[in-house]
Amino acid sequence: MMDVADWRKQLITGTLTSDQIMQLKLKITQKIDWGNRKLGLDLVPRVEGEMVDPDAVSVVELHRVGLGTLAKRKEKRKVLSHHLFFCMRDFSYHLGEDAEVYFSLYDSQKQKFIR
Repeated sequence: MMDVADWRKQLITGTLTSDQIMQLKLKITQKIDWGNRKLGLDLVPRVEGEMVDPDAVSVVELHRVGLGTLAKRKEKRKVLSHHLFFCMRDFSYHLGEDAEVYFSLYDSQKQKFIR
């Protein structure tokens, strides 16, 4: 939220060019929409960063704008990391002896070990 406050301060000072203002406004709206999405709040329908006026646009067009937003979100979604849960209950060996421990990954959806 401190970012949004800093960006607002930049807008108020009036030292930015019109292109920089448009980029900054877009960045602010994206950050606010991101926060609303994380909090589970309602999202504002937007076209190119500008809020759509529900009085000037038909219900069908509002629906298309909402579908376009959902399509963009689904396209951008990628798995950036994988998680591995490992639980080893017991392992004993005598000091001075060599020991080898083997582990396998199991795919629960395909119900087989991963090679």
